Amino acid sequence: MHRMRVSGARQQHATSMRMSAGDRLALFDATGTLMYLKEPPGETYARFARDFAVSIDPNLDINQSFKRVISSLPPLDYSNLPEDEEKVLEMEKAWWKEAVSQVVGEEAAGSENFDGYFEALFHHFGKGTAWALYPEATTCLQELRERGWEVGILSNFDARLELILRDLKVTELASFMVLPKSARALKPQEEAFAAAVRAADEVWGGENQSSRMLRCLHVGDSIPCDVEGALRCGIHAVCVDRKGKHSDGLPQYPSEQHDVVADLSKVPEIAERVHPRILFSKQQSFIKSLDDIS
Repeated sequence: MHRMRVSGARQQHATSMRMSAGDRLALFDATGTLMYLKEPPGETYARFARDFAVSIDPNLDINQSFKRVISSLPPLDYSNLPEDEEKVLEMEKAWWKEAVSQVVGEEAAGSENFDGYFEALFHHFGKGTAWALYPEATTCLQELRERGWEVGILSNFDARLELILRDLKVTELASFMVLPKSARALKPQEEAFAAAVRAADEVWGGENQSSRMLRCLHVGDSIPCDVEGALRCGIHAVCVDRKGKHSDGLPQYPSEQHDVVADLSKVPEIAERVHPRILFSKQQSFIKSLDDIS
């Protein structure tokens, strides 16, 4: 067993006893890719509201409200956050407090019990007990490692993800994790993917891997964040389409640079087909084709 490195953390973790070849890197998104909420957020919000006597409009569809707010609320600008990690954590928490207040509505957010309600929600969603791994996730990560692939987590989640993945035993299967607070960027920004490659380089103890050929894939469920973000960096993209929305594929993207899968079971097989490539090269033809359709 090994301990996962958290990019940007002060403590240095031990590397895996199983050394990778140093030229194969598999990156994974977290939510919707490796893990999911055991309970729809609307049900959790409503249940906690009853516990804290916070009145939410009974006609409000909390799940729909959650989706609307999360998709519309401007994200934190991680490129301009302070160096003090504690302040960054406070800002992430403040972002979620604003999100929750918008989800539940003005009356509920104005309740004298709202602060306690939010604290309980924030704590709940920051533990592994609120989440579960998809059935095939562990086997997928194990098989990749057995095939000599370095496995890393690249997520837009906040700092709570470290504890969540530890609870779910994912930290035993991944060598490192890169979050926005350390990357100072969010997917699909190139800086986020570059930070993940640098984290792999720290594990390998070598020079910057973007300067030489590297077999790399990124697995995620978001087309704009995961698929487009990876493709723009020269990374093979694997779109996890659990709801079958893209069963006919993604014809707008070069077929040789991406795959669509219903779950993670085929990812190790796909990984073996990924060709070595110099990453972050603006001269690659598929980068131009993406710009043409944007």
